[in-house]
Amino acid sequence: MKNQYENFKHAGVLFKAWKGVAIVLLLSLATAALSETIITSGSKLIVASGTKLVTAGTLVIKDGGILNNSGTVIFKQNLTNETPGENDLGSGLAEFSGIANQTITGVNHIQDLRIYNGAGVTLAGPTLVKGTLILDNGKVDLGSNDLRLGPLGVIGGTPSVLAMVIATGSGMLQKEFPVGYTGSFTFAVGDNTDTPEYSPATLIFSVANSVVNEIGITLVNARFDDPAINGNYLKRYWMFDWYGTAVNCDATFQYTAADVVGDESVLSCTRIGSPTWITYGLTNPVSHLLSATGLTSLSWYTGVRSNTAPVDNQVQNVTLENGMTGCYSAINHLTVAGGGKIFLVKNGASATLVAGGSVTLGYGTTVQPGGYLHAYITTNGNYCGAVPGMVATTAGENEQQGIEFSANGRWVRIYPNPTSDKVIVELEPNGMPSGASVSIYNMQGERLMTRSFGSGSKFEFSLNGKPVGCYLFHVVSGGKSEIAKVIKE
Repeated sequence: MKNQYENFKHAGVLFKAWKGVAIVLLLSLATAALSETIITSGSKLIVASGTKLVTAGTLVIKDGGILNNSGTVIFKQNLTNETPGENDLGSGLAEFSGIANQTITGVNHIQDLRIYNGAGVTLAGPTLVKGTLILDNGKVDLGSNDLRLGPLGVIGGTPSVLAMVIATGSGMLQKEFPVGYTGSFTFAVGDNTDTPEYSPATLIFSVANSVVNEIGITLVNARFDDPAINGNYLKRYWMFDWYGTAVNCDATFQYTAADVVGDESVLSCTRIGSPTWITYGLTNPVSHLLSATGLTSLSWYTGVRSNTAPVDNQVQNVTLENGMTGCYSAINHLTVAGGGKIFLVKNGASATLVAGGSVTLGYGTTVQPGGYLHAYITTNGNYCGAVPGMVATTAGENEQQGIEFSANGRWVRIYPNPTSDKVIVELEPNGMPSGASVSIYNMQGERLMTRSFGSGSKFEFSLNGKPVGCYLFHVVSGGKSEIAKVIKE
């Protein structure tokens, strides 16, 4: 008759039930002196729907044991699953609500997982949540283990600095996105170093993905180790890893005021981790929020504006509103917009572009009337941390497309400067094609005139009748562009 029984042990007591008959228990244990509940090999513990199992001690699932939870299991201590490989614990809720730190060991698949333990929960094995990860109180420390949310997995509860996922080790918080997914998903991550800080990242999918993607995230509460990051930056960066072939999303990154070094208002959301940076819009210093739009791949992100420029920089999907000032730089090549991306400087906004090699303004670069743009090649190695005080305007040029500023030397001379009337615009020979388009603006952003010349290399203009002050000459010739400030006395 012995072989007709299924066995499990709790606190050293062996429980028996007929094979094939569900074991449904309600254990309301008031003492933590009972150290373990053991599901032995060949045994099955079934918690039926509507039933609650409270374990005062560690619940141990031996190799070959089964926990089939369709109700609620409340863990007051640890879960230790010794079954190798993946182990599905059923369609119910697993709640961790002890008073000391709890550990989840093994490769567990859980339908709904609730964290309600101010002392926190530590993963000691990769864990899949198929339904809802409920963050009500306490931190989930991943360490070197991944916490994965399935295609239907979501994060519920009230994520905050008191209820978040600590993803500062090698373990990632992962989310699998189903085919055709649209909407937003917030990775409720933060760090627990020194002062705990909640710094979630949100991905917004407005266009349905064509394939399944799994995206994971970790973060570091420190400056990214790149000598080009200095001056103004965040002591925080986020790292994505992703699987699949289709990503089309926007992203936001929340940081804290304690992360800021320097002037927060000049920081831009920047993709880092390679010689070529990709720079997006300026931060929102009120809400401490970085934003990046039009992402077709995922990498490492932080906020930065450095005195030292990156090797190469691509500026994408940036809109500078009235009162905003942006500066973007590169040691070699600075590429603005192009490839379906935009760079928009609105009325009352200003932008500075500085490179050691070349600045290319691609399709999608727009400066509205009253906006200001100063693009130049540095000759002394100074970048955004030491730009000239004067910011020049190209107001009125609706679309500056495919224009390049080159470090090969100035190719246009504008003189005399200062002047009382006449201004000469002279193209240097040096292989430059003849002919040019010259636009003149006042400092209010009004375009005073535009003249196009089909041939020749020297052109004369008059400021007669114009008030004393500063004027800006924008010269375009042969795919190159130059902006110069002329003073009328």
